[in-house]
Amino acid sequence: MEEIQSEGSPVAIWETGGEKTVERAVSWSLDLDNGQIDFHQKGSNFNHLKDKNTTVYFKGKEKSILFKQGNILPLGDHILIDIPNEVNLYDRRGEERILFGWGSPHFARLTFTRNGKDYDLIHSIYDISPNGLALNLSPSEVQFFKSGDIIHIHKVGQSNLMIPLKAEICHIGHMDFIEGGIHFKRMKVGIRFKKDLNLLCFSELFDSEKNS
Repeated sequence: MEEIQSEGSPVAIWETGGEKTVERAVSWSLDLDNGQIDFHQKGSNFNHLKDKNTTVYFKGKEKSILFKQGNILPLGDHILIDIPNEVNLYDRRGEERILFGWGSPHFARLTFTRNGKDYDLIHSIYDISPNGLALNLSPSEVQFFKSGDIIHIHKVGQSNLMIPLKAEICHIGHMDFIEGGIHFKRMKVGIRFKKDLNLLCFSELFDSEKNS
């Protein structure tokens, strides 16, 4: 937490239940004596955040963390949140992500054009972070992808993106795994977003995984 604080990282806070409204705080401080974090945003009103499953996301330059906390105290343009005992997601330059795996129930829709031909594809999401994701593919599907291709992502999970997210295919690799005694060969395509994924969209995936 202190390392994140030293970066002066902005913070996003939202409730996991009901309609999600992301509140942002650009000023915050640690109160280690009382075990709390004091978030402050001039002109904001945190009083509507009363859900026992409040999510806090720090987007740092080098590190990012995300955690849920039920012990909160909204105070107008301040909100006090207990320091968590554990962090649900610790992300260092995008290395760690929410993992859904080969049997992922979440899908992404993407489009791109190559050699004058338009492609509109849907594939399941292997893992995801706010700055990128990986897709599950079968060996026969890898022909549609090429490192360096620019694509546009239109849907992630249940969230349709009003403005498609521009991204680049940065890695294509194969993985072997055994499930139920059967050997499988699968392909995985790594995609890097040009801009971070919308926090509301990311929160939907995060919440669904934690509740599964």
